[in-house]
Amino acid sequence: MPTGSPLVLTYLVTNASSDGSPISSVQVFDDAGTPGVPGDDLAPIYQSGDDGDGLLEVGEVWFFVAPAGLEARAGVQRHVATALGLSSAGNAVDDTDLVYYNGGGTTPASIRIEKAINAADRRGRRRRRGCRGAPGPTLLVGTPITWTYLVFNDGSEAAAPRLDRGRLRHRRCGG
Repeated sequence: MPTGSPLVLTYLVTNASSDGSPISSVQVFDDAGTPGVPGDDLAPIYQSGDDGDGLLEVGEVWFFVAPAGLEARAGVQRHVATALGLSSAGNAVDDTDLVYYNGGGTTPASIRIEKAINAADRRGRRRRRGCRGAPGPTLLVGTPITWTYLVFNDGSEAAAPRLDRGRLRHRRCGG
């Protein structure tokens, strides 16, 4: 998104109540990309979605839009939106959501690696047995281990793959 271009922020708010209770006094706030600085927070404006009773009911989707006049800022920007309301019992309910955008260019290349143990079965189907933490997968003594490494570029800029075996370090599960 080019720096300085018009920025339109929209918000969809739903009621995820498990008992079907409606939510009243619904408000939405956006930290404007500056967490901890409440003075510049945005107060998105309700547009549509209510059936006319002023209560956010299960199945309704309320649509809010940030005030006009916003412009994209340079670099990767992070906004935190917060929806607030009151349950039918008068208790405060809230939820937050993150959104990112990149003003002024491409997202730099960003490398991510995932490691798995014995990731494919005999039929070639993929199974996920990763090292997500201690104690790791349980294997019988003598079980052959095949390490699988998936490497991702999470940016939009090209990255040339390179494996420097001299610097490759083996890490144990969970560490």
